[in-house]
Amino acid sequence: MINFISQTHLKQHITIPTRENNILDLIFCRPHELVYDVDNLNSALAQVNLDELLNTCFYVDTKYNLFTETIYKLFNASIPLKPINKVIKSKYSDKIKSLNKEKLRLHRLVKSNPDNTELKLQSKIITRQLGKELRCFYYNQENSLIKRGINSIHKFVKNKLGVKNEIGILLDDDGTIITDPKEKCDLIAKAFQLPTSNHVENTNKIDFSVSSPNTLNDIDFTILKVLQSLKYLPNRNSTSPDNIPYILLKNCREVLAPSITGLFRLILDSMQIPESWRMSIIIPIFKKGEKTDVNNYRPISLTCTLCRVFERFIANHILNFLHEKNFFCSEQFGFLKTRSTTTLLITMLEEFYNSLDRNNKIDVIYLDFKKAFDMVPINILLNKVMNAGIGGKVLKFIQNFLTRRTYKVKIGNEFSSSFKTSSGVPQGSVLGPILFSIFINDLPLGLPNEISYKLYADDVKLYISHNNDAKREILEESLKLILDWTSKNGLELSINKCSVLHIGKHNNKKEYKLLDNILESYQNIRDLGIIIDKGLSFDDHINKIIRNAYFKIYQLLRILKTRDSDTLLRAYKAYIRPQLEYATEVWNPTKKGLINEIEKVQKHFTRRLFKIIGLTPNQV
Repeated sequence: MINFISQTHLKQHITIPTRENNILDLIFCRPHELVYDVDNLNSALAQVNLDELLNTCFYVDTKYNLFTETIYKLFNASIPLKPINKVIKSKYSDKIKSLNKEKLRLHRLVKSNPDNTELKLQSKIITRQLGKELRCFYYNQENSLIKRGINSIHKFVKNKLGVKNEIGILLDDDGTIITDPKEKCDLIAKAFQLPTSNHVENTNKIDFSVSSPNTLNDIDFTILKVLQSLKYLPNRNSTSPDNIPYILLKNCREVLAPSITGLFRLILDSMQIPESWRMSIIIPIFKKGEKTDVNNYRPISLTCTLCRVFERFIANHILNFLHEKNFFCSEQFGFLKTRSTTTLLITMLEEFYNSLDRNNKIDVIYLDFKKAFDMVPINILLNKVMNAGIGGKVLKFIQNFLTRRTYKVKIGNEFSSSFKTSSGVPQGSVLGPILFSIFINDLPLGLPNEISYKLYADDVKLYISHNNDAKREILEESLKLILDWTSKNGLELSINKCSVLHIGKHNNKKEYKLLDNILESYQNIRDLGIIIDKGLSFDDHINKIIRNAYFKIYQLLRILKTRDSDTLLRAYKAYIRPQLEYATEVWNPTKKGLINEIEKVQKHFTRRLFKIIGLTPNQV
């Protein structure tokens, strides 16, 4: 009982004797500052007539600000000053602390009295007791974390390995080393800001009044739909420009849903949005290359949580509308229902195999767009959205959402100054991927019939099946058509990142050029997480995932202190198996040797597991 009380940080509130000189009646509870009182928060929100309060304001922005300020104040009064997990994780139990102090005391005594065998024995006993208590503490901690799911396991492993997404030193344009956190934020923020002069402007006037049975002009909000949307929000305190976390919206959905529904209706009908919805907190994510180069970071935008809920409504209606019209080209697989990276690779490889069966060869060109999401000209995008049949209030919301945007870069606890952006769709937003898919949908329209292609958002590849050089010339001509499209649509190709893969026997490596630059040809290329080689054997891919799996097993068993077989199996299934099983439909091996090598991974883990729990396979 004492261990349980100390580990869960309960406090005993009876401090005076209740039976003669003894305290026999006990009351335990967590410290009040660690209590997240959802019922009290819901009760406080119910006592505030939010609709009546919001009616005192006349503008969308003031209504929204009053709404968020009101619920944020009540939220702050009902939540802990620090996250509960961090408070608990940072403290050992009192028994562990006491044993550790005793161990250190005995260690000092043994050091000063090396011939005292009794002290040595006491020191060994205390050390063993401390080790046992620590193992018990870590077992409970690990079991709790692993039961939360795959994301929790990955965070736990990264934390134990000391893997942090911290940004180290950076170099500015002059080669000066930047170490100050605020200066690093500003440097990356400036790199994300694109010059307006680089973008193509479309002068076609956008008519928001166009309405017909074949256009999507409005959507319906109901309290029930909003309630369902809030119900499935993640359980986390998310970073948001308006300081409203997901967990607040989710836990208070019954009280907040009517007011949120009214706000959403007002935002769409008034064709205005709150100014905070135009703000983004950008988290820079390293891609590849030199970590000191600010151009090797991708901006991930964190927008307001309520904005993301609203975006989800818009996105679902747009996708359903465009699916009914069969708008998207059949070779676009990004962010669409029933399509994925796996389905893209399967359909592409089926074409490759059919070509090889006819004794043909295949040349594949992988295209890489420079900051594709960030460079999209907004006027051109809006015209494409309008031409897709989206107009009225929905189109106006999209325009409001994309224009006059500002952002701050966040690194650790530091923020950059505020910067304006005049182009692009926010990466990390709900609508961003869908809007980009609409934008790039017409890219293949002018390509010759002989050219095959596949798209996954901004990931584009062109390929042709050939048995003579004449057909290969068609592929090279297609590159000129792609360049023409990028010029008209305000995008640029990163020519040094574009590459070629020559597939098939006796496929002499023809050189392909973009703007007089020869594209690099490779023996294998990583395509949507799968290594595709010129012989389509997938040996390189399988060998790589096997090596990674062994390394991850070593990491996992070194980090985890638990000896519980169920916990270890759960960790294995969540942390290691997904890598071995990703897109197996694509690379499923036919060679017996490779099949055995893959099976050895699980056998290796099983043997290690039996050894840890002190069993042999025959005892199971």
